[in-house]
Parts: sequence; C-alpha cells; structure tokens
Amino acid sequence: MSFEVVPGRIWGIDSGFGGARRTAVYVVRNEFGWHLIDCASASSVPLIVRELRELGVDRLASILPTHVHLDHAGGAGVLAAAFPSARAVAHPRAARHLVDPKMLIEGTRQVWGTERFDALYGETIPIPAGQVDIVQDGETVGGLQFFDAPGHARHHYMVWDTATGTLFAGDAFGIAYEGGPSFPSTSPVQFDPVAMLATYEKILALKPHRTCISHFGVVTDLAERFDQLRGFLSQFLDLAGKQAPTTSDLLALLKGDARTEWYRIDAELNAAGLNHWLATRDPVYSELHESHRPVCCHWACRRRAGGGVEEPGI
Repeated sequence: MSFEVVPGRIWGIDSGFGGARRTAVYVVRNEFGWHLIDCASASSVPLIVRELRELGVDRLASILPTHVHLDHAGGAGVLAAAFPSARAVAHPRAARHLVDPKMLIEGTRQVWGTERFDALYGETIPIPAGQVDIVQDGETVGGLQFFDAPGHARHHYMVWDTATGTLFAGDAFGIAYEGGPSFPSTSPVQFDPVAMLATYEKILALKPHRTCISHFGVVTDLAERFDQLRGFLSQFLDLAGKQAPTTSDLLALLKGDARTEWYRIDAELNAAGLNHWLATRDPVYSELHESHRPVCCHWACRRRAGGGVEEPGI
C-alpha cells in the first residue's frame, strides 16, 4: 500500500516488514528523478517494487538507506539489482557494509536468533562497490540534503527535502504507531543518549513541516514529539541507573496506552540496547539534569570479553 505525503512529489510505501503499518519506505520525485529512502528488508522488496511500478517508477536515480540496520538496508542489494542505474548513497560508516553485509547479517542474527531472523529478513545481498557513493554531513546530492544523525546508530543520516520542508528521519526521531506517542529507539548496539538528544535538537532546529519516520508514518506536531522523546529518554536512563531494564519495564512507561502492544517488539529491542549500553559505556556515568538532558560520556561500542554483538568499524 502506498500513501501520498506531498501531492505529486512524496509518497510513503508500507513495506509490510514486521506486519502492516510498521515499517515505511518513502519515494521522492524531483527534477533529478525518483529517489527511494530506506529499503526495508530483502523479504519486503517484491511488495516495494510492485508499489513503485504502480506509482509509475521505472527507473530510480538513487537508493538512500538512512542506516544499515537490516529493516532499513536489508533490501538495498536486491533493489540495486532491480534498478541497476540507481546510485546507492551511503553514510561514510555504512558504505562498506552495503558492499559486504556479512557482519550486519551475523550481528542481526545474534539479536533475533536464526529462525526468527530467516523468517523476517530474507536473503540480504551485496551492492557492487561501483554502485555505491558516500555522502558527507551537510552535502546535497540529487536535490536532497543529508545530515549526520547519530544516537540510534553511528552510521545514520537523515534526508532533508528543502523544497517541501520534509525530513526523512529513519529511526533518528523515534517510533510512533497508530497515532501513539513517540518512543526513542535504543536498539543494539550503538545507542548513545548524548548523541541521540543532540539529533533530536538538530531536527527541532530544522523546523520541518513534516517528519517521515520509518516506524511508522508522518508526524507534524514536532514540539510535542520532541518533548515526548526527551521525556522517555530521561525515563529510560533513570530506569537503567537503578536496574537492568526489561521489555515490561519500558512498556510500563506508556501507562496503559491502548496502543501499547504495538510497541512491544521495539521495547524488547530497546531493552537489549539499553543493557548493552550499560555493559559497555564509559564507567564515568552521570545522573540526569533537571532539564532531562542525559549527561554521560560518549561511548564507543567494543567487543565484550568472550564475544557479543558488535558493529566494529561502523
């Protein structure tokens, strides 16, 4: 299913990844051609291609995975093969993983387990190196501007369509289902609360007319969403300062909202990400400011003794 975001210029496609109305990809048409922002998983590609054809897309100018988590970039290789003239535009930390996704596949398999991984993701394939371009923070390519957006992942960018005031945030501005509240995404393994809040503030400063998030849809009440994200992030860290957070702990923060079950899978991943952060963060950890700004040292993901999920070099 596709839905119009800006008439004649921007559409969203429900990729079906994880179920209906859970994972969106977006299509922009401008003077440089058609651009696909995010790719969902390889298992989602047949549906995405069908929706692209129905929109009249026979050629993509670019494929733009906001980051290389496989619910955003898992389908990039299959899509690059289906649209061989498209340029895959990557964050500097992401490019090598589009060309060789083995590390991402293994890391994601460790998070989900083999059986669940295979059912969700399908077969992730590489993109030829000659089809991948690297974009820098602030650079404009194909009429779209790219901004570094760490916090959820260090290999994350967001895409800014200046002409319409539309920001494509990937997971950098949280998740929100069925009109529910905006919840931070702290999934493994590169959650960085300081960088996350700075990215939220960068988005607020851009003053977009609308922000397209991957999970799921378009949000326009920017200031309210920012307050929700900052408040939940503060609660996440306050909880993590007392105990190892669980899925149930995080869902309880929604205070019985009727849409709580929509957030369960994300709460499971958030708990895993928070616990990984607790195990790997700098030992100098802080309290929270009265302003709810998390104060902690920037942490670098590193291998735990004996193994564990990591994304070295990203």
